[in-house]
Amino acid sequence: MSDTVTETPFYYPGLEQYTEEELSKLGSVAIACEAPLVKADRIAYVLFERPDLDQQETFLLDFGLVTYENTDNALFMRGCDDQPYCFVALKGDTPRYLGCGFFVDSREELQTLAEAGENASPIEPLSWPGGGERVRMHDPDGFIVDVIYGRNTVEPLAHREEPLPVNTPNNKARINQGQRREFAPSKVVRLGHVAMMATDYARSIKWYTKHLGILLSDNLCLHDGTPTLSFTRLDRGDKPADHHTLAIAGGPLPMVMHVAFETVDIDEIGQGQQYLKTKGWDHHWGIGRHILGSQVFDYWRDPYGTEFEHYADGDVFTADQPAGHAFFDQGGLWQWGDDYPVAQPPELPEEMLQPEPRKDYLMKWQKALGRFARPWLK
Repeated sequence: MSDTVTETPFYYPGLEQYTEEELSKLGSVAIACEAPLVKADRIAYVLFERPDLDQQETFLLDFGLVTYENTDNALFMRGCDDQPYCFVALKGDTPRYLGCGFFVDSREELQTLAEAGENASPIEPLSWPGGGERVRMHDPDGFIVDVIYGRNTVEPLAHREEPLPVNTPNNKARINQGQRREFAPSKVVRLGHVAMMATDYARSIKWYTKHLGILLSDNLCLHDGTPTLSFTRLDRGDKPADHHTLAIAGGPLPMVMHVAFETVDIDEIGQGQQYLKTKGWDHHWGIGRHILGSQVFDYWRDPYGTEFEHYADGDVFTADQPAGHAFFDQGGLWQWGDDYPVAQPPELPEEMLQPEPRKDYLMKWQKALGRFARPWLK
């Protein structure tokens, strides 16, 4: 009898290449985390350093964000929701990701972090638009994590709140009416999530669980069952939370992989894609639909190479949804759409491969990324 599995309740392209033994290891390695100090309710903003704020603003306007404030030293961009900003760029010589911010529901939670958080600042006023207060921390790789309370809201911007009416074979919702979209940027409603790489996956998962109360939605594992990428959501109890607000992947370098912004539907994404193409921006990947999280996606690169995602129709979970487990490979990235831009795993310099346990982990990481699950990628 062959040791290759051909049937499984959860299938994605290439899963049949794994053995019974490998499949049995999915979910077998758990990371022990402390009880959270607080439970973040929403993501507030992403924070970057940029040499040219006007150039950054031009891309983001074409991407579908709206300028709230652009000064000599800082750029604040918003979506159509009631928040004054969800993207911040500070003037600086080095184009880099600095960190992100999250909301909590009470000042008492800020006080808890200020007193018990690792290297946490005291509660301090937030001088950016909308005010509020924050506690500033740094995660294990040095990225800023601001936790804020009391920021003022603003008037939402007009946008289409429902998908366009769709004619199906048995239900004609649109009669004597064509389907036409204005040629314009996508209407971005809000910031959805950040995907980042951490040099020590387990340490980062523990840190974010303790300081934000994240929950595991889906774990991606190496072939021996070791988790190496987690899609994590915020613990909002019985209120639905996005499948992931923070995706954390283990890897050789600390970096942001992409930031994602929600739109109302695939038509908003598709029309926005056409608009960005006419402006000459760098298209990375899409349109397609992910497997984990289920969202329709389209990825672009800004002038500094950072990936920005438009998405729609993502999964939402309540706190009682158990974690899922899958393998860390390219086969699980998308259900349908354009092929993922093929890139071989990077060659890692010897200094990154020390000590020996790190070398063993990164060698398995390289092997997993090198598994091109779809035949047309070989």
